[in-house]
Amino acid sequence: MTQKFALVLATALAVAAVPQAARASCSGDACAAFMLIPLFAEGGALSNQDKLRKIRITGCFLQANGSCAASSDFDLTIDPGTNKRVKPPAALPDAKLDIKTATFLGAALPVSVSVHNSAKTPISINIKQLNDYREDLNGGETKSVPAANLSGFNPNNNNVQWEARLRDLKSVKQTSPNPVCARGVVNFQGPAGRVDVTKCD
Repeated sequence: MTQKFALVLATALAVAAVPQAARASCSGDACAAFMLIPLFAEGGALSNQDKLRKIRITGCFLQANGSCAASSDFDLTIDPGTNKRVKPPAALPDAKLDIKTATFLGAALPVSVSVHNSAKTPISINIKQLNDYREDLNGGETKSVPAANLSGFNPNNNNVQWEARLRDLKSVKQTSPNPVCARGVVNFQGPAGRVDVTKCD
Protein backbone atom coordinates (compact mmCIF):
# COMPACT_ATOMS: atom_id res chain seq x y z
CA MET A 1 0.00 0.00 0.00
CA THR A 2 2.86 2.37 0.89
CA GLN A 3 4.53 1.77 -2.49
CA LYS A 4 1.24 2.34 -4.31
CA PHE A 5 0.68 5.62 -2.46
CA ALA A 6 4.22 6.75 -3.22
CA LEU A 7 3.71 6.01 -6.92
CA VAL A 8 0.42 7.93 -7.03
CA LEU A 9 2.01 10.88 -5.18
CA ALA A 10 5.04 10.94 -7.51
CA THR A 11 2.75 10.86 -10.55
CA ALA A 12 0.63 13.69 -9.17
CA LEU A 13 3.70 15.82 -8.50
CA ALA A 14 5.06 15.16 -12.01
CA VAL A 15 1.77 16.07 -13.64
CA ALA A 16 1.57 19.23 -11.55
CA ALA A 17 4.91 20.33 -13.00
CA VAL A 18 3.65 20.10 -16.57
CA PRO A 19 2.88 23.62 -17.85
CA GLN A 20 -0.61 24.41 -19.06
CA ALA A 21 -0.88 26.28 -22.36
CA ALA A 22 -3.22 29.22 -22.92
CA ARG A 23 -4.14 29.80 -26.57
CA ALA A 24 -6.88 32.38 -26.09
CA SER A 25 -4.47 35.30 -26.38
CA CYS A 26 -2.59 33.81 -29.37
CA SER A 27 -2.58 35.88 -32.53
CA GLY A 28 -1.13 34.99 -35.93
CA ASP A 29 -1.69 32.50 -38.75
CA ALA A 30 0.04 29.57 -37.00
CA CYS A 31 -1.93 29.43 -33.74
CA ALA A 32 -3.43 26.09 -34.80
CA ALA A 33 -0.12 24.68 -36.06
CA PHE A 34 1.56 23.87 -32.76
CA MET A 35 0.93 21.70 -29.73
CA LEU A 36 2.41 21.42 -26.25
CA ILE A 37 4.10 18.09 -25.47
CA PRO A 38 4.27 17.40 -21.70
CA LEU A 39 7.72 16.45 -20.41
CA PHE A 40 6.57 16.15 -16.79
CA ALA A 41 9.29 17.38 -14.39
CA GLU A 42 11.20 18.85 -17.35
CA GLY A 43 8.38 21.23 -18.33
CA GLY A 44 7.21 20.77 -21.93
CA ALA A 45 8.02 21.21 -25.59
CA LEU A 46 6.29 23.27 -28.27
CA SER A 47 5.91 21.13 -31.37
CA ASN A 48 5.51 22.49 -34.90
CA GLN A 49 2.89 20.22 -36.45
CA ASP A 50 3.28 21.72 -39.91
CA LYS A 51 5.62 19.77 -42.20
CA LEU A 52 6.31 22.56 -44.68
CA ARG A 53 6.88 25.84 -42.84
CA LYS A 54 8.81 27.17 -39.89
CA ILE A 55 6.84 28.90 -37.17
CA ARG A 56 7.82 31.63 -34.74
CA ILE A 57 6.21 31.49 -31.30
CA THR A 58 6.40 34.14 -28.61
CA GLY A 59 5.03 34.00 -25.08
CA CYS A 60 5.79 33.75 -21.39
CA PHE A 61 4.85 31.96 -18.18
CA LEU A 62 2.12 33.63 -16.14
CA GLN A 63 2.13 34.49 -12.46
CA ALA A 64 -0.99 34.04 -10.34
CA ASN A 65 -2.01 37.65 -11.08
CA GLY A 66 -1.96 36.98 -14.83
CA SER A 67 1.20 38.94 -15.64
CA CYS A 68 4.35 37.45 -17.17
CA ALA A 69 6.81 36.10 -14.61
CA ALA A 70 10.22 37.76 -14.54
CA SER A 71 12.64 36.51 -17.21
CA SER A 72 10.09 34.00 -18.53
CA ASP A 73 9.51 35.58 -21.96
CA PHE A 74 10.57 33.46 -24.93
CA ASP A 75 10.85 33.89 -28.69
CA LEU A 76 11.28 30.58 -30.53
CA THR A 77 11.68 29.64 -34.18
CA ILE A 78 10.73 26.00 -34.75
CA ASP A 79 11.51 24.06 -37.93
CA PRO A 80 8.79 21.99 -39.67
CA GLY A 81 7.95 18.79 -37.79
CA THR A 82 10.29 19.53 -34.85
CA ASN A 83 9.92 20.84 -31.32
CA LYS A 84 11.70 23.06 -28.78
CA ARG A 85 11.59 22.85 -25.02
CA VAL A 86 10.01 25.42 -22.75
CA LYS A 87 10.48 25.32 -18.99
CA PRO A 88 8.70 27.39 -16.33
CA PRO A 89 10.69 29.39 -13.79
CA ALA A 90 11.99 27.29 -10.91
CA ALA A 91 9.92 29.35 -8.46
CA LEU A 92 6.72 28.72 -10.48
CA PRO A 93 6.83 25.07 -11.60
CA ASP A 94 3.07 24.96 -12.30
CA ALA A 95 2.86 28.33 -14.07
CA LYS A 96 0.58 28.56 -17.10
CA LEU A 97 2.24 28.96 -20.49
CA ASP A 98 0.79 31.96 -22.33
CA ILE A 99 1.27 31.99 -26.11
CA LYS A 100 1.23 35.55 -27.46
CA THR A 101 1.91 35.04 -31.17
CA ALA A 102 2.43 32.14 -33.57
CA THR A 103 3.25 32.97 -37.18
CA PHE A 104 4.55 31.09 -40.20
CA LEU A 105 7.97 32.11 -41.50
CA GLY A 106 9.22 32.08 -45.09
CA ALA A 107 8.14 29.98 -48.04
CA ALA A 108 6.93 26.42 -47.71
CA LEU A 109 9.47 23.67 -48.34
CA PRO A 110 9.00 21.71 -51.58
CA VAL A 111 7.18 18.38 -51.29
CA SER A 112 8.76 15.21 -52.66
CA VAL A 113 7.75 11.54 -52.68
CA SER A 114 9.95 8.61 -53.69
CA VAL A 115 8.80 5.05 -54.32
CA HIS A 116 11.17 2.10 -53.83
CA ASN A 117 10.50 -1.47 -54.91
CA SER A 118 12.41 -3.64 -52.43
CA ALA A 119 11.12 -6.79 -54.08
CA LYS A 120 12.89 -8.62 -56.89
CA THR A 121 9.86 -8.77 -59.14
CA PRO A 122 8.47 -5.86 -61.21
CA ILE A 123 5.46 -4.10 -59.72
CA SER A 124 2.87 -1.48 -60.57
CA ILE A 125 1.99 1.11 -57.90
CA ASN A 126 -0.97 3.44 -57.55
CA ILE A 127 -1.34 6.42 -55.18
CA LYS A 128 -4.81 7.80 -55.85
CA GLN A 129 -4.49 10.84 -53.56
CA LEU A 130 -1.49 12.08 -55.55
CA ASN A 131 -3.56 12.83 -58.64
CA ASP A 132 -3.94 9.10 -59.32
CA TYR A 133 -0.19 8.49 -59.66
CA ARG A 134 0.58 5.20 -61.44
CA GLU A 135 4.02 3.79 -62.22
CA ASP A 136 5.84 0.56 -63.01
CA LEU A 137 9.05 -0.28 -61.15
CA ASN A 138 11.55 -3.07 -61.70
CA GLY A 139 12.93 -5.02 -58.77
CA GLY A 140 15.15 -2.77 -56.61
CA GLU A 141 14.19 0.35 -58.57
CA THR A 142 13.36 3.75 -57.06
CA LYS A 143 11.39 6.50 -58.78
CA SER A 144 10.25 9.97 -57.77
CA VAL A 145 6.65 11.08 -58.07
CA PRO A 146 6.48 13.89 -60.68
CA ALA A 147 5.89 17.44 -59.46
CA ALA A 148 2.63 17.57 -61.42
CA ASN A 149 1.19 14.82 -59.20
CA LEU A 150 2.23 16.71 -56.05
CA SER A 151 0.70 20.04 -57.05
CA GLY A 152 -1.46 21.38 -54.21
CA PHE A 153 -0.76 18.40 -51.97
CA ASN A 154 -0.40 18.94 -48.20
CA PRO A 155 1.98 16.46 -46.51
CA ASN A 156 0.31 17.16 -43.17
CA ASN A 157 -2.13 14.51 -44.41
CA ASN A 158 -0.92 11.37 -42.63
CA ASN A 159 -3.22 8.95 -44.42
CA VAL A 160 -2.08 8.97 -48.07
CA GLN A 161 -2.67 5.37 -49.10
CA TRP A 162 -0.90 3.39 -51.83
CA GLU A 163 -1.31 -0.08 -53.25
CA ALA A 164 1.00 -2.25 -55.35
CA ARG A 165 0.44 -5.19 -57.68
CA LEU A 166 2.72 -7.49 -59.56
CA ARG A 167 3.20 -5.78 -62.89
CA ASP A 168 0.59 -6.84 -65.43
CA LEU A 169 1.64 -9.40 -67.98
CA LYS A 170 2.18 -8.15 -71.51
CA SER A 171 -0.49 -10.45 -72.87
CA VAL A 172 -3.75 -9.78 -74.65
CA LYS A 173 -5.22 -12.75 -72.77
CA GLN A 174 -5.00 -11.01 -69.38
CA THR A 175 -8.39 -9.40 -68.92
CA SER A 176 -7.97 -7.89 -65.43
CA PRO A 177 -5.15 -6.43 -63.31
CA ASN A 178 -3.11 -8.64 -61.01
CA PRO A 179 -4.33 -8.70 -57.37
CA VAL A 180 -2.93 -6.26 -54.83
CA CYS A 181 0.20 -7.70 -53.19
CA ALA A 182 1.01 -4.82 -50.81
CA ARG A 183 -0.59 -1.64 -49.49
CA GLY A 184 0.18 1.04 -46.93
CA VAL A 185 0.50 4.79 -46.36
CA VAL A 186 3.17 7.21 -47.53
CA ASN A 187 5.68 7.81 -44.72
CA PHE A 188 6.45 11.54 -44.46
CA GLN A 189 9.45 13.00 -42.66
CA GLY A 190 8.79 16.71 -42.98
CA PRO A 191 8.01 17.47 -46.64
CA ALA A 192 9.74 14.30 -47.92
CA GLY A 193 7.60 11.21 -48.37
CA ARG A 194 8.68 7.65 -49.06
CA VAL A 195 7.04 4.38 -50.06
CA ASP A 196 8.87 1.09 -49.54
CA VAL A 197 7.22 -1.89 -51.19
CA THR A 198 8.52 -5.05 -49.53
CA LYS A 199 5.88 -7.76 -49.87
CA CYS A 200 5.47 -8.42 -53.56
CA ASP A 201 8.01 -11.23 -54.14
